[in-house]
Amino acid sequence: EYKYPMGFNSGAATNLTLYAKWIKNDTDLSSEDLETWFTENIDFIKSLLGNTGSLTAKEIISLVNQAQIELIKQANKSVVMIDIVSGSEEGSGGSGVIYRKEGNTYYVLTNEHVTYGSTGSNFKITVFDGENRKSYTGITKVAETAVKDLAILKFTTTDDLPVIPMADGSKIQKGDMVYAIGSPVWFEDIVTFGIVSYAKRNDWDDYQFDADVIMHTAPINPGNSGGALINIYGELIGINAYSYPMYDEETDLQLYNFAIHIDEVKTYISGKN
Repeated sequence: EYKYPMGFNSGAATNLTLYAKWIKNDTDLSSEDLETWFTENIDFIKSLLGNTGSLTAKEIISLVNQAQIELIKQANKSVVMIDIVSGSEEGSGGSGVIYRKEGNTYYVLTNEHVTYGSTGSNFKITVFDGENRKSYTGITKVAETAVKDLAILKFTTTDDLPVIPMADGSKIQKGDMVYAIGSPVWFEDIVTFGIVSYAKRNDWDDYQFDADVIMHTAPINPGNSGGALINIYGELIGINAYSYPMYDEETDLQLYNFAIHIDEVKTYISGKN
């Protein structure tokens, strides 16, 4: 019957005694009421926050920066490099994302244009953990679709690898900060930063592709295909797929980067083993 809109330990640096006024769910509090309450009780709020209430701008920025480093460090462990080491497509590859674990079997999302023309035995998957890396073979291709430009690979290991959490697609908004993680061109395990330019739009071409995508400004290059687009909480919001570097022979484009929307991803992976 009663709800409190935040965690009891939210923002607290030390132990505290909580004083709360409980209100019914249907009580309508205006922004003016809340602003008045915070203004009248600002000293009390600062006393509850302890030392955090006197943080300088530089200290706040440092905390934000450290939080960013930690979330990237964790997400990196779920983003893999995919190499094609044999077959007709030998020498090509891309990136992928570990999204599911069943027993000792791990499932990896990537793009169909990364896996097209290759069988499971052609792939090598490499995972990263800081300066450490480990490669796996014995890969199985589970499924692929050109329509959504998505594919699923799987491999088995007793190693404990983290699975990336997935975001709620309905909460993605224009202006959200995002990070693209993958292994483009000659580099491995790279992260770039940007914002969401368009939260959800349909894109298609004359070669079957027809999917909802996210347009964003985090730079991606060949090799980023199949890699993760994550939000500031380290949640997967899309699978990076392509960019438009040129409009025509005379006009370059910048930051026209696209990822397959998480809603498309969730629909596609459902029930695929």
